[in-house]
Amino acid sequence: MVKENWKSAVLTKETLLINAIKKLDNNRLQILIVTDKSFKLEATITDGDIRRGLAKGVTLQDQINLVMNSNPKYVNENTHYNEIKNLFALEKHKAIPVVNKNKKVVDCYFQNEFFENDLNPPLLIMAGGFGKRLGALTKNSPKPMIKVKDKPILEHIIDKAKNENLNNIFISTHFKSEIIEDYFGDGTKFNVNITYIKEKKPLGTGGSFKYMNKFKGPVIVTNGDIISKIGYRKLLDFHKLNDGMATMAVIKNEIINQYGVVKFDGINMLDFEEKPSWTTYINAGIYIVDTKVAKLVKKNENISMPLILKKLKNNNNDVYVFHMHEDWVDVGTPEELKKIKKLLK
Repeated sequence: MVKENWKSAVLTKETLLINAIKKLDNNRLQILIVTDKSFKLEATITDGDIRRGLAKGVTLQDQINLVMNSNPKYVNENTHYNEIKNLFALEKHKAIPVVNKNKKVVDCYFQNEFFENDLNPPLLIMAGGFGKRLGALTKNSPKPMIKVKDKPILEHIIDKAKNENLNNIFISTHFKSEIIEDYFGDGTKFNVNITYIKEKKPLGTGGSFKYMNKFKGPVIVTNGDIISKIGYRKLLDFHKLNDGMATMAVIKNEIINQYGVVKFDGINMLDFEEKPSWTTYINAGIYIVDTKVAKLVKKNENISMPLILKKLKNNNNDVYVFHMHEDWVDVGTPEELKKIKKLLK
């Protein structure tokens, strides 16, 4: 195996979070190493550290010192190979920096140098909806088959999965399912394996998950009308690290009031706020769900995925939130379809 170029992951704590994210995406090493100017180790940053920072309100324009792990795991340059391998086996590290006696970084070990990542979970795409809000665009065709940049939304999703070596794909269908099946077939021409879950009646965004009970472990689930730059593998790593039953991707949504808002008590003015904003976090329609969850879904039950997650919480199971910073558009209206076309330019 070719040794990874760990030096491409080095940066200083003054770096902005948005630039750290770009660096993390570009080097694909799953870690950033924070040093001072003399290369002395100060901290590390993983994708999970960034997501947790976003959950606490850190913005992309803040410096990375707000999210970095200032007490990182590292090993001495004389540490034996077997000891390092045990660290990767027993603890959930993606990478471990190597330092000399002055704590200057001289190398970095990566998990894939010791263990092959053979986890290849199925991807379940929910594509059975009617897409009524899109009017004439979906009168004679399923919403996931609307073309963006000369290919269906569903094909964009499948291409993204394939690029992350996720080849075992299930598509739940109902409305005009034959159009989807005729286009994609068994997936051979797209270099993936496609299995169809044909819903005799609409089962919502969660009902077909019952079919996944024949598998063990996590399943990546996505609505079939979403185009996003989310990394499915990053979502999967986050889920595995937290060891919950399900993880929901969420995205920040800011609503700005067009008018100045007056606060008052009776006829007495108390305050005035010019065009205040209201920040919420919305469901991105992308999940990791353990196959054990299928037992909560009845056969042929029409149920949404959020309701399944609520059932999990009511049964005292852990459900985690993955904060997205990636581009994301849900094709619900013609206006959102225009956003997608702009996103993909």
